[in-house]
Amino acid sequence: SILEAEMWKAVLRRRRRTLETASSLRISLREQKPFLRSARLILANQQAVGWTFRTFLVLIGLSCISTLSAQQERATERLFATLDSAVSVPISEASAKESLLRSILNDEHAKLSDSLMLRTHLELGKLLFYTSRFDSAYTHFIIAESFAEKSIEQRASLENMQGAALQRLERLEAAATHFLHSAELYEELNDLTGAAKVYNNLSIAYQSMRDFDGAKEYIRRAIRINSQKQDSLRLGQNFNNLGNVFNALNELDSALYYFRKSADIKSKYEPESSQMASSLNNIGLIYQQQKKYLEAKAFYERALELRQKANDLYGQTSVSLNLIELLVDLKEYQEAEELYEQVAADVEHFGNFEMLTRYK
Repeated sequence: SILEAEMWKAVLRRRRRTLETASSLRISLREQKPFLRSARLILANQQAVGWTFRTFLVLIGLSCISTLSAQQERATERLFATLDSAVSVPISEASAKESLLRSILNDEHAKLSDSLMLRTHLELGKLLFYTSRFDSAYTHFIIAESFAEKSIEQRASLENMQGAALQRLERLEAAATHFLHSAELYEELNDLTGAAKVYNNLSIAYQSMRDFDGAKEYIRRAIRINSQKQDSLRLGQNFNNLGNVFNALNELDSALYYFRKSADIKSKYEPESSQMASSLNNIGLIYQQQKKYLEAKAFYERALELRQKANDLYGQTSVSLNLIELLVDLKEYQEAEELYEQVAADVEHFGNFEMLTRYK
């Protein structure tokens, strides 16, 4: 029929259009293939260039890090060399020694390692202590300990040094606390030599606090250990300090016995030392109390000579003040006044003017 014929024509037309569309798509895809290949090549090249540039930046970064690391290593080596030089400078050249140590801490171009900071603050603290700047010495010992947390031995030593600085500042209870901490650490290490050293210092602290039983207890602990170890140098110090305890108790004969025993030991091992001067000074004190003034003067003068050789400003001043008292007892007022003026000038080095007030 006519209707059916028209229907089939419409179906045929739709099929033809579908075929024509498919054919045009195939032609379009064939035409696009070269462009797609070029696009893939361009994309691959861009990725390669990108990766190469990133790799280049990474290499530059690593090179910079390596250069900085090498520079830091050289700077650290230089600072350790400076530290070794500072350590080798004698205490008599305190100003040069201090300048070298402070140059390390003030270096802006180096990253200071914990070990370098520990050693530098320790050496600077010791220098300040021996030049009688005890407050600053204590500060540097505290800083040094903050870099020694992993070493019980170093902490024990620094606690002892902190106690010694505070003792010189007459902060006795705080000093005793540091000494006790130090002794506990040495006992933990089973280091009897270290413990004996601290017991000696504890005895001095307790004596200064007028706790004479405690002073005797700790000094005798030190004597027992050092006798067992046959450490004559330490025993010389121990006997000197035990003499101080008996002197404070006004038991002069016992005091003189231990001071002489101390001096006898030191004369064999350290006859020119500041420690020897301590025993000689103390013998002078006993003779002065016994009104044996000429004998006392001879011991004071020898002690002062040794203190001066050791550049021990604090000890030098202490002996000088004892000698001033003796000169007053001898009515040698002119010499006493001249020595006082000299001492007053020396005291400016460390500012402990309290030592002079009772002699004005």
